[in-house]
Amino acid sequence: KVLKSGSCVGIVSISPGLLRAAEVILHSIRGNDILLMTANPENNNRLVALLKAANHVLCDGPSLSAVEDTLNKNRSQLMRMPYIHCSENYLSKDTINQLKKEIGVSN
Repeated sequence: KVLKSGSCVGIVSISPGLLRAAEVILHSIRGNDILLMTANPENNNRLVALLKAANHVLCDGPSLSAVEDTLNKNRSQLMRMPYIHCSENYLSKDTINQLKKEIGVSN
């Protein structure tokens, strides 16, 4: 609840399932208190609109380069730069290593 009422948060991910889950979770926590926008990094028009509106943008690792490229290309259209927060992995390194071990893949 650190975000002020009326803030706009953008979420960018290659995973439509993650985007939908994030929408449901954030709406259940904050309701209509904040505006939430989501985008797949391949949808350039939606990504540009999200970057123009959002105060904070959360993205996954695979989406970071698209977010940064889009910001750089459209910098002149932005009134302010959003804060970008990138998550490294969906799964912890321990979980990834355990999965590799289970399926017989070694490093």
